[in-house]
Amino acid sequence: MAQRPGKRRYAQWKYGIALGALLALGAPCQGAPSAAEPPAMEKGFALFARLGLPDSANAAYVGIGYDDQFSADGNAGWGEFARQLGLSGNAWLLKEKGKPDRFVVDNARLVEAKGIQSKPADLAADVQKIMLSLSKEEGGDSDSDSARAGCLLLFAAQLRTHGMTAEADALASRLFEQTDASRVVSAAVNVLANAQYLDAHDRFLAAPNGWQAFQKDLETLEARFGADWQLHGPVVRLLSIVKRRNAPPPALPGLAPGDQALAAELAAAGDFDGDGRSLWLLFPENGENKHIIGRIQARGMQAFPLLIALLNDDYPVRIQANRFVDGEYFPPDAPREERERGLFNRMPRPVTRGEIAALLLESVIPRKQDENQPRHALPPARLAEAARRFYAEHKTQPPGQLALLYLREGNRNQQRAAASLLLREKTEEALAAVERHLLENAASNPDFGLLREWARARGAQARPALENYRKAIEAETERFDAAYRESLVNQVKDIEESISGITAKQILDEVVAGKRRWQAAQGTCWEALQREEPENAVGLLLGAALAEKDETLQAEFLGGIVQLERHILGKTAAGKQPVLFDPLRHAGEWRRLLDAQTPVTAPMWEGLNATQGSMAAFQMEVIYGKPPGGMEPYVLTAALGAKGSGVFRERAEARLAGKPENELPALPSAAGVSADRKKALAGTLISAPGDQLPGAIAGLSLSELLALDNNPDPQLSARLLPLSLRVNTVRVEGLSPEAAAPCQAWKGQPLTREKVDAFLALGREAAKSGKYVHGGLIREPAAGGVTVLLSAQGNNPGGVFGQIPPGRIISLLQSPRASGQISQSLTQNGEELSDQSDYETILEKFLSGEAGILSAGQIRLLAVPAPKTEAPPENE
Repeated sequence: MAQRPGKRRYAQWKYGIALGALLALGAPCQGAPSAAEPPAMEKGFALFARLGLPDSANAAYVGIGYDDQFSADGNAGWGEFARQLGLSGNAWLLKEKGKPDRFVVDNARLVEAKGIQSKPADLAADVQKIMLSLSKEEGGDSDSDSARAGCLLLFAAQLRTHGMTAEADALASRLFEQTDASRVVSAAVNVLANAQYLDAHDRFLAAPNGWQAFQKDLETLEARFGADWQLHGPVVRLLSIVKRRNAPPPALPGLAPGDQALAAELAAAGDFDGDGRSLWLLFPENGENKHIIGRIQARGMQAFPLLIALLNDDYPVRIQANRFVDGEYFPPDAPREERERGLFNRMPRPVTRGEIAALLLESVIPRKQDENQPRHALPPARLAEAARRFYAEHKTQPPGQLALLYLREGNRNQQRAAASLLLREKTEEALAAVERHLLENAASNPDFGLLREWARARGAQARPALENYRKAIEAETERFDAAYRESLVNQVKDIEESISGITAKQILDEVVAGKRRWQAAQGTCWEALQREEPENAVGLLLGAALAEKDETLQAEFLGGIVQLERHILGKTAAGKQPVLFDPLRHAGEWRRLLDAQTPVTAPMWEGLNATQGSMAAFQMEVIYGKPPGGMEPYVLTAALGAKGSGVFRERAEARLAGKPENELPALPSAAGVSADRKKALAGTLISAPGDQLPGAIAGLSLSELLALDNNPDPQLSARLLPLSLRVNTVRVEGLSPEAAAPCQAWKGQPLTREKVDAFLALGREAAKSGKYVHGGLIREPAAGGVTVLLSAQGNNPGGVFGQIPPGRIISLLQSPRASGQISQSLTQNGEELSDQSDYETILEKFLSGEAGILSAGQIRLLAVPAPKTEAPPENE
């Protein structure tokens, strides 16, 4: 049988370039390629172009923050490898007249820029870095090793298009020395094939009626890459499914006309906002008058005949499969059938009606197994049998009776949904069933959110059960260590108190007097505040903020007003105007807070030079601004730091003077600065003598700062970066002079990767010794340099630490244009971040200026000491 053209070209490439590598290995002089090598290399690289490699000959080498969302590789994309290697670039920017800017990502795929920021990168330096990394490590035969080598081989192909022939050939030869040549080539071709599949899939999603074009694309790809493509089997299967769209959906025997109409409507459906995993059978009203899937769910038990009939149907629907199908893990040595099934379930593709029906049925069949099992765990025949049996036994039962069944026989997700319905019904039988469920799981799976809901519904009658719940936790000495067990018991006590009739004023007064810890009391206080008339609740919180001396609690009380307003807005019925808070109702309290000059150094306010007055002005903007609770004050604070506090103060004063919103001083905005003005400002700063640069920056308005930072000029960024990253202030508290000494020596020096690593390590060690740690590397706005703050406390100060699980260290990057979070365990593999790539991304953005030069930015550190033993996470 003759080979197809695509497959023949691929085989040519494999054996041609592999021959070149073997000849190089056998050359008499080490590192000197034989005369036969260049033609083999040239022939091999040329075949990549024939297989559809994007031509980047006229593209610029750049760095972008794409985090592999365009990744065309099944294991890890080029963006991830570039981060691991510390490369300055990871993409190629292609500018063509009359066309939108595009990037070549993964060295294999063209994507539109669509507003993605890029910066020039040093290609020669990155090539050297890659070759150096390859000289220090041995290759391997794992899938990950081959995938990395394949990505690098495509990078070599791009180097060839840029005239760097010697570098490209040297890189390819080195790859073939380390890893089996055929595996390297196969991995590279797979990345290229996957890239073209993703392009075809994107075109399909963009076209309302793109089935025929998608079928043609699949046929082209299947012929071009043949059976050596990892996705060949899954694509052949998908192609047979897509061809079903050449005919109308098949009729389903034995169904009523109404069900037949719903099945036909499902075949023509588009996007679906959801994944069908919810326990829809208990809440059919949630699906009324929505997407066809929601309307099928709204039929409750009457949907079963239709869904059972659809189980074996493979008619495709224009909805993404990942909403209904879990990607399966399969080991490298898995049988071919298992491997191809897993790949088919993981690949982006349209879903079938049978897959939709399977998930909808699976989500409502009671099962005790782990709720995280893959979707479609049951074969269609067994699922159909289970669904028919369930339907026959329970089709006449109302949702309340079904909820009792799920509470007994369901998994945790099903039990939680069932308990919510039963608490809504509030019958004696329902409340008693939830009580039994809670007590049975008190030690193994404490659920304080559900416990609080149940106690609220039960009232004073809940006391005996709460006492038993508390005793069950106190008796669990193997699962929980003493400190964690005490924290769980305190949560139960808090719930016990919430049904005692205590008022918000009583709780706040006791917290301020030091008779009660806020961290343990805030749940009960929050419930009590919601029982108050809203403006009265605001007054109580303002009064507590005025009376409290601890600045962390002051911030908590003022932040509580924001949460209270959001709660009220969330409860406002659709179409009804909410009653918003009025600053004049509490003008006296606000005036006293605004006039207070006490410094605030509580976590998340550090480095902002905040006072009680500036904190109050910020909170007034959040509470009384339009929209209330909106994000603009937070964004402006992140961008402008302490420089932005003045405008909040001016607006707060105007509000207390009774001025309406349209007469308040305007908030700074980049939109009011013209492009010509921005260009002129950038030119002035770039050309300013070094000793005059700080003064020139200081002369910018807040809006000009925002405008220049939102549209960074590469020359301006390079000029301002040294000022922006210079360490100006260091403050370390709670550590010995010896431990703090390295940080103290940083003053006047540039912030570097090594200093950031040392800062986080210092916090990690302090937390391991049992201290609560907070601090930050705070980049001041307007290139004002970096402030280093670290505070290690011997006990839990409450507030933000109550939101972090014991034994974790959290670091956050906050800036107007970039944000991220890394989370690290202090108890298991304590020296390793849970996601090293996130860490690298955060540091790269912060230290390169990508996260902003003229804006504020901060790497926050929050660490909670580890318990003696690992405890299960709280289910709030």
